[in-house]
Amino acid sequence: MNPNTNRNFHINERISYATHVCTHVSHHRYHRMYFCLLAGKLLYVWLNVGSWTANRRD
Repeated sequence: MNPNTNRNFHINERISYATHVCTHVSHHRYHRMYFCLLAGKLLYVWLNVGSWTANRRD
């Protein structure tokens, strides 16, 4: 498995985890809305930091 495929796999893993957490708190509509916005921001930062460190390793 080449590093690129591996990185994509990890990105998908993070996205599915965020989705799992979102659906987990979805019984409160307000919480879901707020938490998903927060998770989206965190995911965006997480992915950017992840790709930055990966690029630095190269």
